[in-house]
Amino acid sequence: MTVEVAIMNQSAIALAADSAVTIGDPRNPKIFNSVNKLFTLSKYEPVGIMVFGNARFMNMPWETIVKLYRNELQETKFPSIREYAEDFVKFLTRRNRLFTDDIQSETIERVLSFCYDQVLRDIISSVGNSSKEGQELSPNDIKAIVTHEVEKHAAAVRELPDLPRDNCPRPSVLKKSYGAVFDQVRELIFEQLPMSASTEKKLIELGVNLWSKDWFSPFHSGVVVAGFGENEVFPGLTEILLDGIAANVLKFKVARNLVVDHSTLGAAIVPFADTDVIRGFMDGISYDVAEHIADFLKDLLGEYHNKIGEQIAHKKDSEAKKLETTFATITEGQLERFRKSLQEISQKKHSANIINAVSILPKDELASMAEALVNLTSFKKRISFDKETVGGPIDVAVISKGDGLVWIRRKHYFDKDLNHHFLANYYRDRSNDGGSENGS
Repeated sequence: MTVEVAIMNQSAIALAADSAVTIGDPRNPKIFNSVNKLFTLSKYEPVGIMVFGNARFMNMPWETIVKLYRNELQETKFPSIREYAEDFVKFLTRRNRLFTDDIQSETIERVLSFCYDQVLRDIISSVGNSSKEGQELSPNDIKAIVTHEVEKHAAAVRELPDLPRDNCPRPSVLKKSYGAVFDQVRELIFEQLPMSASTEKKLIELGVNLWSKDWFSPFHSGVVVAGFGENEVFPGLTEILLDGIAANVLKFKVARNLVVDHSTLGAAIVPFADTDVIRGFMDGISYDVAEHIADFLKDLLGEYHNKIGEQIAHKKDSEAKKLETTFATITEGQLERFRKSLQEISQKKHSANIINAVSILPKDELASMAEALVNLTSFKKRISFDKETVGGPIDVAVISKGDGLVWIRRKHYFDKDLNHHFLANYYRDRSNDGGSENGS
């Protein structure tokens, strides 16, 4: 996990990112606090990119991928930020040699293993619950539980929204290309559990659908392309979620496109990844607290509803049922009214005032605010009992139409005074891949 933020008004956009990164199994992660996640996307144009989520994409560090793209881009310009983001996405599949068939198979296996492991956990839980009730389970009973849990998960994934067809590999191709991987993972996860042939087909359906639905695994990454396109006067950003490449097709989703122009309030504060603290700052109340209050009111009104039900129990069944339905409707209406009221007061007393202030902030204040919001999240993690998935030095950049991308804070793994060739090499046109600069 990480925390990043983009703060925009009509003159500039400030980007800030911490340096913590989570690597490995999400259930037992390794955390480093010296990773670069904010880069220039073009050496010559006012465009930057932030990455969050998994520090690697298809076993390759995002820093390497960004710099390979930047070297290929050279002085190419695009009219809009969205087109920069679209070209970056195309680059990931253009460079197929980076992501070999073996790496694509490993990606399928990793995501599939995670999903099947969730199914297995539910099977074990259901078997355990049945055993606690004193029921002696036969092999057929266990087989029925397996069938039920697999069908439950398959149905849940089936009901998810579909991704656009061009944003994911086709199911028929996945079945044909990775049938052996599906069989291998199923045998490894479920071992000797009794399972019918139809249930095995359901597992394949479940695994295939994971790649065509609006569901992203814990291994997914996010990228934020931000700045100004050639034809854009106001700053914008595009956020994209990516889960991997399978059958040479990238699974991705454009999560957000935003431009701060005359049609908006003139400013925006957009957090990414670990957003709770920044949203709490904006709203004046954390999401968890607001939900707790709403749940408490729901329980309270539910008890009130039950008390009324006891009082009308003597009435005819038809009258009692009608009254119960009426009170249930009133309860839901009052809860919705509370949520809307809380949202309105939050916007009026907190977020609207902050947005109004941001709309007139100069560039240096935009940068200071972005750094402060990331640091606030880091501080909360440090003094709580949560894992410190946010931390390390904070990188900050400001992008404007006239000045381009300007670094306000930037960490380096080397002493710049001992490496004067760094800037000289940075702008030197090269045809080879890679790049000697660090985190620029």
